[in-house]
Amino acid sequence: MENKPRLLYLSFAFPPGLRALYPAINPAGNAFEAQMVAALRAHFEIRSAGLMPFPILEAPPHADPASGVAHDLLLVDQPPELWHRTVSLARLKRAYHG
Repeated sequence: MENKPRLLYLSFAFPPGLRALYPAINPAGNAFEAQMVAALRAHFEIRSAGLMPFPILEAPPHADPASGVAHDLLLVDQPPELWHRTVSLARLKRAYHG
């Protein structure tokens, strides 16, 4: 097995299939980020954290993997911001140290 450098990537891209479920919400650069992460996987061991405007409980079935980034961790940024951002920061720190 090849030893690749590790990268923790914080993203605003939707997970695969989610853009089709919520067409009115289109994060800028979703397609670009998905393509970039796919290309970087050849050079890095990537773990990604996605920042979403609402909680996502599960991925849509039969989602096209190229339509988003399959995140290892999903963080939420919604009201009340102080609560959600504090929880997200703690979860991100645990993921980074883990």
